[in-house]
Amino acid sequence: MYIVKPVESLMQCINMLKSEENQCIELFEKQRKEILKDTKRLVEVDKTIEEIICKERKIKKMEFETLQESIKPHFLYNALSSIAAIALENSDEKTYNAVMALGNFYKGFLSRGRKKISLREEIEIVKNYLEIQKLRFGDMFEAEYEIDEKLLDITVPKLILQPLVENSLYHGIRLKGEKGIIKISVYKKEERVHIVVFDTGVGMSEKQLKDIISDKGGEKGFGLKSTIKRIQYYYNDLNLYEITAKEGLYFKMEIKIPM
Repeated sequence: MYIVKPVESLMQCINMLKSEENQCIELFEKQRKEILKDTKRLVEVDKTIEEIICKERKIKKMEFETLQESIKPHFLYNALSSIAAIALENSDEKTYNAVMALGNFYKGFLSRGRKKISLREEIEIVKNYLEIQKLRFGDMFEAEYEIDEKLLDITVPKLILQPLVENSLYHGIRLKGEKGIIKISVYKKEERVHIVVFDTGVGMSEKQLKDIISDKGGEKGFGLKSTIKRIQYYYNDLNLYEITAKEGLYFKMEIKIPM
């Protein structure tokens, strides 16, 4: 009796210590998991911040490059206005129309420093550009427009169409060596505005198309890739375009802008 009781008391103390130890271990493990979870969240937040900073730097760089390039067109626009006035004084209507088209093109390009313009203004830039190219290429191409007028007041990044039209003319129609069509369409489908540039030029093979998407297209793909990158940055969406082409027949670029 005198031996058993102290032993029982001792065992109770040991069991209590074990219980407390287990509780401590469980608490420690719970806190460790929470710390790991919080650490993971911090890493994800840090990664997101780095991505945002990187994106902002790229946008700032693009804005700076655009600003640098806009200095020359601004001077050129003023000079063209003076030349047009001289042509009008001398009753040279053809020269006057050509110079005014070029002046209006650069006026649209500058857009008073705005980064966004209406789709209506964007289409006018393209029309002036093609009117200028008519002086060089004559009847080599016809421009067609199929546009839903109700969509022309939406806002778009400036100069997303002209590089596509230029690509159609120089790397499509011109290389085919016969009269072709450049068609611009605008319509609404599933809460998106679809802007399509289509040409009946030399088209493109699957390999050429893959090279352009992967930055291997060189000069031929510069305008396309530049436009793709700009709309992806602007709308923060990688799935805003679709390209279809058939070698020797046609090329089609479709931009799908969210409403």
